[in-house]
Amino acid sequence: MEYNKVYKYDQNFASPAVEVSIGHNGPADILYDILNDILAIPNFDAHTVDYKPAASLLPVELVAFNATIVSNNVELTWQTSAEKNNYSFEILRKPHSTTLINNGWKTIGFIEGHGTINSTKDYQFVDRNPPVNFLHYILKQIDTDGSFEYSDIVKIDMGIPSKFDLSQNYPNPFNPSTTISYSISELSNVTLIVYNSLGKEVAILVNGYKPAGKYSVNFKALELSSGIYFYHLTTNNFSLTKKMLMMK
Repeated sequence: MEYNKVYKYDQNFASPAVEVSIGHNGPADILYDILNDILAIPNFDAHTVDYKPAASLLPVELVAFNATIVSNNVELTWQTSAEKNNYSFEILRKPHSTTLINNGWKTIGFIEGHGTINSTKDYQFVDRNPPVNFLHYILKQIDTDGSFEYSDIVKIDMGIPSKFDLSQNYPNPFNPSTTISYSISELSNVTLIVYNSLGKEVAILVNGYKPAGKYSVNFKALELSSGIYFYHLTTNNFSLTKKMLMMK
């Protein structure tokens, strides 16, 4: 951390540090005036006190941030009661197994903010087919001047699938690529094959042993013509076929 700056951490030191105030001369403490909504920052080296409006350090009032499992996806929802110069939200994810402080976060999405507004706004992001794990999610709210702040962390347990399953491809119809997801509840020899409407094999997407978990495969049909196709999943004890439509 740089000297003469004030940073904010969450209570568990689990989120990355957020720079909230700069230009001090040996900041020694932080005091809060609740009546006037002012932060007072005594400077040890200069024997002075800097005063900062607390509201100016929080450009977005985030009132809720939740994660819910919907099918094989994680649906993230959050709400703001007011926004000031809100450029965007980045959505970050990491597995529970990584070190908590700063490490392991991966940006998985981006949602535009509403700039400056004094009314309630609702946001949603769907993390489609995330890895099977106990997962952490956090929002990085970015101001129009490039400053940023992190939300609290939400946690969710995707668990090991309790059954074999084959999901509908997404998007459907598609052009020229789509994602096919499946779940297996135990170690199995897995094949996932795509056929055309005449029953001719056009692609082998998976062929081999897979441990229990949730998987997704991207199918690119650049050389295929428009029409109906079928994808067939076979494991040791499970078999299922679903239909998809390609439209060029």
